[in-house]
Amino acid sequence: MKRTSSPEDVQVRRDDIVSACESLFGVFDYQDINLKTISERTQLSRPSIYNYFKTKEEIFLALTERYLVSFMTDIEKRLLDRKHDRDEIAHILSEIIQKHFKLIEIFSVHMTDLETHTPIESLVHFKMRFKEFIDLLKKAMLFQYPDADEDSLDFFWESFVASLHGIYPMTTPCQEQKEAMKRADIALPLSKKEFIERTMHLLLSIF
Repeated sequence: MKRTSSPEDVQVRRDDIVSACESLFGVFDYQDINLKTISERTQLSRPSIYNYFKTKEEIFLALTERYLVSFMTDIEKRLLDRKHDRDEIAHILSEIIQKHFKLIEIFSVHMTDLETHTPIESLVHFKMRFKEFIDLLKKAMLFQYPDADEDSLDFFWESFVASLHGIYPMTTPCQEQKEAMKRADIALPLSKKEFIERTMHLLLSIF
């Protein structure tokens, strides 16, 4: 008789698979990672992984949630601790974004692919987590700017999320892009740190 795994055992297996994916993503490009390479980092065969995730994209979406939770933890620790002036808030947000740049890469480059090829149940779960992220971001801004109205808070989170989708390509051009921009006489982007901090300053002017 086949032993039924407990919910705890299933979660441990899922976490192991996501951790294997994370270790690969720290070394290889997204397109070079697949279920075979992920299985080789675990004690599971490739067919066994299908018991826990249906697609590579579903695994990456679970990894994205892990990154997002860590991002949220930093916002809570650093922007709900005490009041800061605008320069400090921009600097804190810039530091958090740079610390979690793998999340920014996924948001910028891979999110449509992940959401298109993930089962709806997992996608809904992720969207619920993302709603928690939005609520936390609004809570942090209301803490820093007590007079902010709901429209300003909504415009901020919408603009903040939009900026996350654009930061990676603006600050991480490949060598071919750099050469093409040079030949087209287009100024290369600012440094990652400077670009992100300026962007956060601009967004905070909403308040």
